[in-house]
Amino acid sequence: MLIDRTHKPWIFGSTLVLAVSASAYWAMSKQSIHGPTGGSVLGLILGIVGSLLMVFAALLAVRKRLPTWRVGSAQFWLRGHLWLGTLGFVLILFHAGFGWGGLLENLLWISFGLVVLTGFAGVALQQVIPRLLTTRVPLETMVAQIPFLSRTMQFRADQLVAKQAGVLDVDYEPLKPFAEEVLKQQRVLKRESDFPKELAKVYANVPLPDADAKKAHAPAPADIVSIKAPSTSPLPSGEGGRRPGEGPGANTLPNAPPSAAVETPPAAKPKSPLELMREKAAAKAAGGETAASTNAGAPPTADPAKRLSPIEQMRAKAAAKPTTEAAATPEPTPEATAPAVEKKLSPIEQMRAKMAAKQAPTPNGTAPVAEQPAVATPEKKLSPLEQMQAKLAAAKATSADKSAETHKPLTVDKSVASESPTADKPTPSAVKKPTTEKPVAATPKAPVKAAAPVPPALLAELRDFHIRVVRPFLSNGRSPQHRLEDDIAARRVFAQLRSDLPAELHDSLQELEDLCDERRQFNTQLRLHRWLHWWLIVHIPPSIALLVLFVAHVIVSLRVVPFGK
Repeated sequence: MLIDRTHKPWIFGSTLVLAVSASAYWAMSKQSIHGPTGGSVLGLILGIVGSLLMVFAALLAVRKRLPTWRVGSAQFWLRGHLWLGTLGFVLILFHAGFGWGGLLENLLWISFGLVVLTGFAGVALQQVIPRLLTTRVPLETMVAQIPFLSRTMQFRADQLVAKQAGVLDVDYEPLKPFAEEVLKQQRVLKRESDFPKELAKVYANVPLPDADAKKAHAPAPADIVSIKAPSTSPLPSGEGGRRPGEGPGANTLPNAPPSAAVETPPAAKPKSPLELMREKAAAKAAGGETAASTNAGAPPTADPAKRLSPIEQMRAKAAAKPTTEAAATPEPTPEATAPAVEKKLSPIEQMRAKMAAKQAPTPNGTAPVAEQPAVATPEKKLSPLEQMQAKLAAAKATSADKSAETHKPLTVDKSVASESPTADKPTPSAVKKPTTEKPVAATPKAPVKAAAPVPPALLAELRDFHIRVVRPFLSNGRSPQHRLEDDIAARRVFAQLRSDLPAELHDSLQELEDLCDERRQFNTQLRLHRWLHWWLIVHIPPSIALLVLFVAHVIVSLRVVPFGK
């Protein structure tokens, strides 16, 4: 509980009551010869008021056990416990006249003093500890969650080291539930069988799910061969639903006794109609090629044509047609081939050829003249789609030429301009269009050299350091040999290890150091939490003794001490 501005009403009210009580005690001490006593009227009033304030302060423990009761907030009861309990101690002093009394009163004073002192110590701790938690424990968490977080950090460290230096031969059974939570957070568990697989990547001797159990029950290759497929023979079955050759004595010799059965080898699998047709077609093709080589000009007989399948007949006709046309057509002359070639050009190619002929310069430097074709060839009628494609191609070519002429800046040849009589205006021959330079090829980047593998001895050193030092510290927060609980000593240990190991392992070392730093902050939080609660062990027993002695004091006072004026 922090003392802030909200305590002002309590401070003001307690000071006012204290001032009134002190004034009354001073006035009574002036009038009485022996001073005020506990049996006097003022002493009894001060004793009763002080006792009531002590009872109100003690009711805070009851209010904590009954949080559902709507009798003031927790802050109200804490502030009343602090200020009214302190005021009650002063009023009891006025009630006793600052005297010790007998043995019972002495014990009552000692217990009351301990209660007040431990209460002020608790208030001081509550002012300091929250600030220490803010500065020293930036990763503060709930105290009840620290054991769980420590175990999860231990598994994360094991996972990190196993990725670099291989699986760890340690006891992993206590970490199974924490490892499952970490793997769920990493979203790597899609099926139940994934957990032992992921665990086997970190720890050695992890039993994997028996994936080969089903394979063991499957038939072996030898067993598969021995299994007979159902017969596909079209032969009709014999009597009693049996095929010929089946029965009790089907596999026995004619003269052998019934007990001496001889296993017959399995019959060859009958060929399907499609396989028979393919074999016939292959035989016909081989016979047709032989017949064609001996009698090329003879037409095929009717019998082989009938045996060919329809698809094979079509393929044979398609293969024979180009050969027949090539033999029947005479060799064309160059003059005759020219128009044919021109006919075979598509409209777009003809247009491109004409444009190239128009743009090609003549030897005299004059514009080219469109040459008339020697032979007038009838133009091929274009389809609407081809006409549209030709128009689009022509429009693109025209727009490209116009954009090149309008957007490309003109450069003046300085040598020609200096020789011309009018240097101010360059001649048309001196104007040159910019030439498109070839882009410089980018220099290929040097191939990245693969990182050299880390020697196994260094990996073993990292694994040994993690098992001996880091894992125990992350588990219980204690490392007596290397003192990882001290910030400065831990930095020295990791700096020495970083100098011994190669640079490829420095990132892993940094992550291990961060995990150790987080565990060190948890140790600090636990220590401050113990300080904050240990004072209750000293504060609560004297408070209970104070209540018991108070009741005893009241009973003894009512029976023994006479009431004075």
